[in-house]
Amino acid sequence: MFGRLLIGASGAVSTVSIFLTLRALGISPISRLLGCGIFICSGAFIFWWSVLETFPIGGAFMAVLILALSINLKSNLFWILATPFTLGITPTNWLIGIVGVFQSFRWKKSFELLALGVLMSATIYGISTQVLKTNTRGMPDLINKEQIFLIYPKNIEEMPEYAEIYIKRGVGFFCSPAVVAQGYLGPTEDHSGLWKGIWYGGFRYSFSGYIAVICWLMLVFKGSSNLLRYRKKSKVPLTIFAFLLFQLGLHLVYGRHPFLYCAHFMPCLVIIAAFSLSGKRIRLFQGIALVFCFCAMWSNVETFYNSIDLVLEANK
Repeated sequence: MFGRLLIGASGAVSTVSIFLTLRALGISPISRLLGCGIFICSGAFIFWWSVLETFPIGGAFMAVLILALSINLKSNLFWILATPFTLGITPTNWLIGIVGVFQSFRWKKSFELLALGVLMSATIYGISTQVLKTNTRGMPDLINKEQIFLIYPKNIEEMPEYAEIYIKRGVGFFCSPAVVAQGYLGPTEDHSGLWKGIWYGGFRYSFSGYIAVICWLMLVFKGSSNLLRYRKKSKVPLTIFAFLLFQLGLHLVYGRHPFLYCAHFMPCLVIIAAFSLSGKRIRLFQGIALVFCFCAMWSNVETFYNSIDLVLEANK
């Protein structure tokens, strides 16, 4: 029960943070609501904010950090806590905390706040491993475990094959958080054939899914253009683009599929898409956003229930 409440609260925090961020960036009320609608109808929200996982909690922290930047929050305590709240979920999320601190303070003060944050994170890690024993695995074990998820060519002959893999993963990075491709049963990482898992990949969509993907790409491209023009007025654009570029590079070479980690960076993608609902042709893109919400909701809910059926089939 507590876990469900926690996930529900993280969904509410993420949505409200996105709304307030768009407000601070000068987006109109209708466009703000549509931005929140884009998030709620997305595959990331429907899938990850429906399960007991740490991913949606990490996504909520990301949304709150972006909000803090948009309102120019200068609290020392907040930016010290930003390190354990991001680094504690996954080390790769810490980048947004680092960029956020340097965007908000001078270099010397930034290093001091980051050092205090790292010290706090190390203290929490030490207590959890040595005192409470809630985390008995050491850092070397964790690093060795994660190495099996690296995807890279072993020799020159494999480079063309991996170039195609990287292109597909790059497309999946931008598309799958918004509209989830239809899943299928496949072997797990050990390839033993004894266990099966759900794999998401490729452009396996229904008709409504294809429409939603087209609308999403239009929103993201237009929103990126608008947000780049806004970069001198706010600290948010640089932080968002730096974090997304880092996440894109990471998930080209790491993990089974970018969709599995998209809850962390989906709030940033939503803010970019929502920025298409400002400036010129605002009515046109508000209409595109409405079409996206309808088609994405239809496709993602259908895929979600199909995935449940696949889970039941895999566990027979």
